[in-house]
Amino acid sequence: MLTFESISNKTVLLRADLNEALASVASTSGTEQRLVSTGRIDASIKTIQELLARKNNIILISHLSDNKQSLLPMVNYIKKIFPDLIFIQSLNTDEIKNEIQGALNQSKVTAKNPLIIIENLRSFANEVEEKNNENFAQFLAGLADVFVYDAFSVAHRKHASVVSVSQFLPHTLGPVAKRELDALTKILHPEKPELVILGGAKLSTKLPLIEQFLASGADVFLGGAMAHPLLAKKGIDIKNSLTENIELSPEIINNKKLHLPGDYVWDRETQTKIVDVGEKSLRELEQLIRQSKTILWNGPLGLYESGYDVATNTLINMLDFSKNENLKKTFVVVGGGDTLAALEKVPDFTCSYISLSGGAMLDFLAKDTLPGIEANK
Repeated sequence: MLTFESISNKTVLLRADLNEALASVASTSGTEQRLVSTGRIDASIKTIQELLARKNNIILISHLSDNKQSLLPMVNYIKKIFPDLIFIQSLNTDEIKNEIQGALNQSKVTAKNPLIIIENLRSFANEVEEKNNENFAQFLAGLADVFVYDAFSVAHRKHASVVSVSQFLPHTLGPVAKRELDALTKILHPEKPELVILGGAKLSTKLPLIEQFLASGADVFLGGAMAHPLLAKKGIDIKNSLTENIELSPEIINNKKLHLPGDYVWDRETQTKIVDVGEKSLRELEQLIRQSKTILWNGPLGLYESGYDVATNTLINMLDFSKNENLKKTFVVVGGGDTLAALEKVPDFTCSYISLSGGAMLDFLAKDTLPGIEANK
């Protein structure tokens, strides 16, 4: 059986997750894309270092959520550690094969193992990655000797690089994926989360998970715009706040375990949009935190990126072990891309576990399994 620790002197196809948030920043040459956070990349760098230390060639593949975006900002960041990194921006499979073969041939002369990164998997024509195209999976598998799956944060997707490459290559989970799996399994067994705190924009994408958490007996506190459809259904005038027109059952609307903000912060400009959770609701959330032994937090509570960050920062302080002695016996897991971006401003934050995953973390905690983990373990 292949293990990550046993891989040496091979050409490794490494499925990592470099999917970090990007922000447009003005520069002397115009506008450029810069990284908002680097947590996932930093974790992948450690995996790369381990593989290179065992004399492996590495072909790294990753996705970005936006299929029009390039991995170039991530590549430039990684180049600070690995200046000889080779970035193949072509989306032509024949050209990719030729460039990789050339790099591998050159490595025999230099005796230096190459690190090669292929462009955003979701940029390839006909959505072959997202549609789990078998030919695309075979193309990726044909580039290497073994496959290391180290992208837990996308393991809930049935995509080619997630569930199908492993059909054609010896495979194993990488250290990032293994750490995530072990930590999240701990919060599931022997107990489910007692308190789930969710923020973000869309209730529709999280509703099935919310229903499963409620069914397991957890208290669920909703912040961000995902609370707005429920507030509206309860007769609250949300004015011009961001919302969705979705069907909601009475069992959800009236569930006593589902907690919604009772007071809000309105936008400064028009006073017609809810942009953050109010003080009274935060005090109620603090009470829920104090009485819970297992806590999961995913997503900012307000329009964090626009400066409405009081509720999110208050929650960070509530959950921070270094500032809250009462939580030391509580198992607290936080995660999600936007959550990680918020925590970038609090480098000393400590809790039981900081997950690099968002949707995958929630899916795993609701279902106790993920397609990408089952396919690659």
